[in-house]
Amino acid sequence: RSRDRSKERQRSRDRSRERQRSRDDRSKERQRSRDRSKERQRSRDDRSKERQRKNKDEDDDDIMEVVVVQRKDKEKEPEPEPEKEPEQEKSAMELVEEGDLETYDKTKGVGKHFLRPVTGFFCRACKKLLPTETESINHIKSKIHWDACVQSSKTQKRGAGAVTGGEPAAKKTAK
Repeated sequence: RSRDRSKERQRSRDRSRERQRSRDDRSKERQRSRDRSKERQRSRDDRSKERQRKNKDEDDDDIMEVVVVQRKDKEKEPEPEPEKEPEQEKSAMELVEEGDLETYDKTKGVGKHFLRPVTGFFCRACKKLLPTETESINHIKSKIHWDACVQSSKTQKRGAGAVTGGEPAAKKTAK
């Protein structure tokens, strides 16, 4: 009888070890699955970042600067040096009060960085060309533009993990 009990205990220990090995194997498989999932996510993030870099590069190429060079005539008199002008006043665009993307306020503008001066201004958020600065100011105060800025901000955050929507580092100016 004592042998039977001893054998039974041994079998019980063996079954317990087997169950533990099985649990360990399942745990290791779950960990491998999580690791594969994280790797796929990193790969998606990398592809997304690469697309954003390409889009930014392409977006900056949509407007080219044009430089006008005047031909010098041989008999032309030298031009007198222009008088120094006092400090220029700020443009109307610079005087617009900056709003936020939390609440819409028609007296404040948002997303100035979406506007690019051309022969007028082009709003990349709304895909709209605005011929005058006055129209541009009214546009950045509009609900339609505000909605487009909010949508753009959400898209950027989703695609790049909280990309800030501030002013671009370098501004292009039309000449």
